[in-house]
Amino acid sequence: LHIIYFLISFPFISFYDFLFDSSVLLSFKNSVDDPSKTLSSWNTSVNFCRHWNGIACTAKGRVSILNLSNNQIEGKIQVPIGSVLEVMDLSNNFFSGELPHLLFSQCKRLRYLDLSHNHLTGELPEDLFKNCTNLQQISLASNSFRGTSFPSIHSLPSLEFLDASFNNFTGPVPAIHENLKHLNLSSNNFSTTRETLCPSLNSSRLESLILVNNKLTGRVLDSVMNCSSLRMLDLSFNSLTGEIPSSICKQLPKLEHFLAWVNNLQGQLPQNLASCSNLTEIILTFNNLSGNIPPELLSSTKGLQCPAFIDVSFNRLVGDIPRELGSMQDANYLSVAHNFLSGTIPVELGYLKKMIGMDLSFNDLQGSIPSSFSSLQSLTGLNVSHNNLSGPIPQ
Repeated sequence: LHIIYFLISFPFISFYDFLFDSSVLLSFKNSVDDPSKTLSSWNTSVNFCRHWNGIACTAKGRVSILNLSNNQIEGKIQVPIGSVLEVMDLSNNFFSGELPHLLFSQCKRLRYLDLSHNHLTGELPEDLFKNCTNLQQISLASNSFRGTSFPSIHSLPSLEFLDASFNNFTGPVPAIHENLKHLNLSSNNFSTTRETLCPSLNSSRLESLILVNNKLTGRVLDSVMNCSSLRMLDLSFNSLTGEIPSSICKQLPKLEHFLAWVNNLQGQLPQNLASCSNLTEIILTFNNLSGNIPPELLSSTKGLQCPAFIDVSFNRLVGDIPRELGSMQDANYLSVAHNFLSGTIPVELGYLKKMIGMDLSFNDLQGSIPSSFSSLQSLTGLNVSHNNLSGPIPQ
């Protein structure tokens, strides 16, 4: 009777589609362990579109969404459940084992896939997603996937988001499709090929590139300069060398976040960083940068317009702290600690009304703390230790 009721409720679905969808779902249920009884509602006595936990259907009665995140479900993912879904979210469970070669052999409808935060292992078949031509988002983060091969993501024209962070992938950074917008491969063992990233990363649509904590070496920065839409670039915790390209702002005009800390970048801070008008975060701590901090970088007329977070600590910077820093009215954190800066602390630093934290420690600064610092009402942390300062502390 429930089949008749279902077909009356959704007159546009065929009897075959109904049986196919329900049989795939029930096969999945029977293949996993469900200690929290999340899938107890999955039985043939009720309408699966309306009463099965985690299931949503289209207006025509076809299964479209499976959301079983955070349910402590265990076992292997063996049933090709992606063949009936548009959205598949199995994140934050205890799924384990390898993904079968044919798991996504029929996945034309699949648009969103999230398998993150499980215990999945093994190498991913090269053609795992070959038929998923409508996939827009993939998250495989926080598992134990390994291997040098990576699914043919460069052949997925609709893919805009890929997160494969916190796994054990090795080899070169995989080629991507030109339509990809967000790529996160952090905390793996990806490496560079001849000190460059894969040429396919030169995508004009890529907005976010996060490659933190890999085994990247050489002049990687040079190889991403054609990604003209980049807003977030994080290459921290690698072994990058070379200088920051002087054309970085010209080639990456939309850049908002530039993070490359704990590397071996050399040379000076380029004056041309001043033309990065959208840059709000610069973290270059623990590198081998040298020379002066360019005053042009921070001037109110042609410098950075909205920097909020600047950290260039643990480098080899020398010279005075530019008084132009006082023009960064939106700045809330500044660290130039552990360098070789000299001279006095500029009075203008006391004009930064939004400043929350400032670290000038471990330099060779002289004189006293300017009385203007008493106006820093938002300041919660100030470190000027290990310098040659004298005089009273402003109240």
